[in-house]
Amino acid sequence: MDEFRALFGDEQTDYGAALTRHYTEEPPAGWADRHVSAYATMHPWEDWAETFAHYLHIRDTLQTAAAFRMRIDMPDNPLSAQPAVQIDHEPFETILADWLPLTYLIAVDLAVTRGQLVLPTRSRPGAARADQNRYTRRARRHAQPP
Repeated sequence: MDEFRALFGDEQTDYGAALTRHYTEEPPAGWADRHVSAYATMHPWEDWAETFAHYLHIRDTLQTAAAFRMRIDMPDNPLSAQPAVQIDHEPFETILADWLPLTYLIAVDLAVTRGQLVLPTRSRPGAARADQNRYTRRARRHAQPP
């Protein structure tokens, strides 16, 4: 329990009081540096649950990408991912190294889909952020299954 408490806080904290505080006050300053969500700041049980749910999301997404034999090589960037279908025994650092390029690809794809990121065309050279958009376009193009 000492390690749990060091990471998530004292689980003996009154849950009802924590719930009331969560819904009547703002999350603590700097919460994003220590928690995966604002809700995780409510109580150590919620911090554990939110963290574990996020970990399961990472594993599930990577296993789905691996099942589709997805490989991601980001140009001009050392990040590269080819997730393994079975990641039960891999160190978390390996899982994270496969996760980061995939999240960048997903973020770019969502931004383009929502119209929040317009990929440049050759008819608009010199547009603001054109270099950044070209980079993300190359990253998307290189993220094709083998």
